[in-house]
Amino acid sequence: ETIQRYSSFPCFNLKEIYLLSYNNLYEYLKKCRLFSKNRVLKILKEENLSHKIYDEYLDIYDSENLLNAMISSMFLFLQSVIIVPDSQFLHSYDTVIFENGQGLLLDQSINPQLSTPSITGAKSIENIIKDNFLVDNIKLYYVTRPYITRHGSPNFKEKCDKSEINPNIIDETNQPNPYQGTLMFGKLNFTELYNRVKKDVDIVNIPLEYGLCLTHTSDYPWQDINKPIGNLWLELD
Repeated sequence: ETIQRYSSFPCFNLKEIYLLSYNNLYEYLKKCRLFSKNRVLKILKEENLSHKIYDEYLDIYDSENLLNAMISSMFLFLQSVIIVPDSQFLHSYDTVIFENGQGLLLDQSINPQLSTPSITGAKSIENIIKDNFLVDNIKLYYVTRPYITRHGSPNFKEKCDKSEINPNIIDETNQPNPYQGTLMFGKLNFTELYNRVKKDVDIVNIPLEYGLCLTHTSDYPWQDINKPIGNLWLELD
């Protein structure tokens, strides 16, 4: 949604928001809110869906209290942010860590209809590394649970009943809701995981090591793995 908004009208980045006055930020957020309202109405019309959901949340859309609370929260956040002129400060550190987007399966090149319009693989940080000459001792960590979770997708071929993974898993964040349904679980295919990782590594044109970090290992019994993924195998919990 953010990318859709940025392509529709002039938007501010963090550095620009940092310089805005309260009134200017208020006017900017009003534009963002209007864009969101119009986009929802457009989608409802295109999909021939009821306006009931839109009408239920109209008070929130139009709430001045909510808008002012958002501005206060943004200014509070900005108090903890330091704006730097360029990326040369990276050279002040012995170790630099980049955290990328979530999930290779969510990369826009995999399935544009079911994913976010972004690059979630290692390609997205290649230019940052090259531009700053951070090319020594690069280690690429791929992180996964020993099972898969997903919301709402009809093409979830790995899907299984949660009891086959662990009936006692409680995800406090992903509660059932009318928009995404219930969180689904599936068994992880390590061969397919290996192929996804290998494909992602192969398109990055810088020398590196890579490997896999496994989390949530107490949730699901260890699965047989036919081949290691890279050369940095870590088991985490």
